[in-house]
Amino acid sequence: MLSSDARTLRLYLRQAVELGRAELFTGYVAWQQSVATSRGQGTAETRATLQHLLSEARKDGARAQEALILDGLESLGAPTLEPETFLEAERPHGALAQRYLDLLLEGDRRAAAQCIAEAAERTPLRALYLDVFQPVQWEMGRLWELNRVTVAQEHYVTAATQLIMSQLYPRLFERPRTGRRIVVTCVAGDLHELAPRIVADFFEMEGWDSFYLGANTPHGAVVDTIARRQVDALAVSATMAAQVPDLRALVALVRATDHTRRVPVLVGGATFNRHPDLWRSVGADGTAVDAVDAVVVAERLLLARS
Repeated sequence: MLSSDARTLRLYLRQAVELGRAELFTGYVAWQQSVATSRGQGTAETRATLQHLLSEARKDGARAQEALILDGLESLGAPTLEPETFLEAERPHGALAQRYLDLLLEGDRRAAAQCIAEAAERTPLRALYLDVFQPVQWEMGRLWELNRVTVAQEHYVTAATQLIMSQLYPRLFERPRTGRRIVVTCVAGDLHELAPRIVADFFEMEGWDSFYLGANTPHGAVVDTIARRQVDALAVSATMAAQVPDLRALVALVRATDHTRRVPVLVGGATFNRHPDLWRSVGADGTAVDAVDAVVVAERLLLARS
């Protein structure tokens, strides 16, 4: 029986061929190599799995898969580069972001909350989201990849940030309402809910009414909410490229439903930041690199349809 990593490699291989996007597979191989190297595991297991998949592909005459696997095997010998930090003192509010992360990694949620509460008295809410919460989450992902924090620490920082963001919630509604509505959600299977929560909050800051559905929302529930709330747009997050097939299925269901087929669909998340034009392959109307860009793109899509 193949390991979970082997099954994931096979999934990425299949969807890379189906979408004609070789970089989905080779990119995952490179990421897996980086994670393994940081944990002192080497690449022997990944190489053995790729050799097994290569034998299968040759046996089945799957030339496209064979070519991708050979590219993956060749890339295993390349040196891995450490991803750059997202927290630098020179960046806007960089010192605040580092202090906030340090407090949370020390397990002092109360001090971290107080740090943000004090900063909120002199710092625009948008800046706290963009310059503190967002890069801290990205940095936690980087630190996990480098084996410098545990999954438990990552979950703790995320949960604490969600709680601290909720304490700022009344400030989201200071701008007059525009009458526009949006559903924001994770694709089914995606449990990384903080990034789309930040997106939903940014729409609120810009006067939209957002319906944030959170993590791992079933496709039918998303479509039902779009129709019932009569929203103007849908924003969906996908963290991993393995979630692309589910995202394609959700977009197809939106398009196939009478009450939702004309609603613009905006996609985002780490997958689309790594592969900027991947949104076309899932049938969406556009993509955004962060929360600010999401509002800009949504406004542009609605303007184009008016």
